[in-house]
Amino acid sequence: MQLVLRDATLTEVTEVGLIAELDAELQRRYPEEFINGIDAVRFATEGGYMAVALADGHYAGCGALSPVDRTTVELKRMYVRPAFRGNGVARQLLQHLEAEAGRRGFTHMVLETGVRQPEAQALYRSVGYTTIAPFGPYGNSARRVYLGKSL
Repeated sequence: MQLVLRDATLTEVTEVGLIAELDAELQRRYPEEFINGIDAVRFATEGGYMAVALADGHYAGCGALSPVDRTTVELKRMYVRPAFRGNGVARQLLQHLEAEAGRRGFTHMVLETGVRQPEAQALYRSVGYTTIAPFGPYGNSARRVYLGKSL
């Protein structure tokens, strides 16, 4: 499988269905929760970054960076389509996003995921993410897991 990682726009990722698929998967796992998306205007005006993974020319996944402050960036909307899971796509996409965050001058990356996403937690922990205090608009919920790492 040939994997290409490249810059994308939120519009592109939405148009090819990745955002809708991610939201549907999260809604299945957390039917009682509101799914936190990306505010498109804030994302564009505050220096957000989106990337896609293309596997043999097919959209395989996406991920975004959203600045929290001068030194910290949040990983958001990380998703790999089921057909492409188990092939290292998520790990390579995460490495790409971390490298981009470093190029942009960020020294820390944080993320929020859920307790019903053990595969996501395992990936993040395997590359050095550790538990951090709750941050941002998410609140302190028993269903949320907050992770972070120095870049």
